[in-house]
Amino acid sequence: TVLNTNLFWPYPSTPPQENCTDKMAQWQMVHNVADTISEATHWVILHHHALFSDLMVEPQGGDTLRAFNVNPAPFFTTCDSLFELTGTWYPELVRVKQRGVEVVCIGGDFGMRAKQFEFQTPEGIWLLGSGINNSVSREYAPAYVTDFGPDHVLELWYQEGRLEWAFVPLGGE
Repeated sequence: TVLNTNLFWPYPSTPPQENCTDKMAQWQMVHNVADTISEATHWVILHHHALFSDLMVEPQGGDTLRAFNVNPAPFFTTCDSLFELTGTWYPELVRVKQRGVEVVCIGGDFGMRAKQFEFQTPEGIWLLGSGINNSVSREYAPAYVTDFGPDHVLELWYQEGRLEWAFVPLGGE
């Protein structure tokens, strides 16, 4: 599943009343897949923004979110200000996981503070991310860009019902 998360409203205010049909269509797609997926070994969801950020807290109480994402605000996924992403979409993913289908969410644009990110929620949902920012001039980089280490890409391979991944330096570094 590929989501256009640029439609989502990531601020603690009322979501704008625009693209409402497209937003609702994405929710309906996620809901339909969650209702019908059964034969698959994995459900891979590709997205841009760091989704489910509020779930990424280390067991010792540390805030994993701050390691890679600049905006911890909730996402509103429709034009309804009560339709927050984690509260409405995450239970659908958990329902799929409980039926034995592995759920893997892969996000991009994580290069601001980390070149790679891997987290498994207590329910067993995988949240992965990678990002590239080394084309940003350090001289003009915003303060929230703190990682100028080597860029990495996420490489996936699937074989015999197993999905595996690795973060590989870009350019063979």
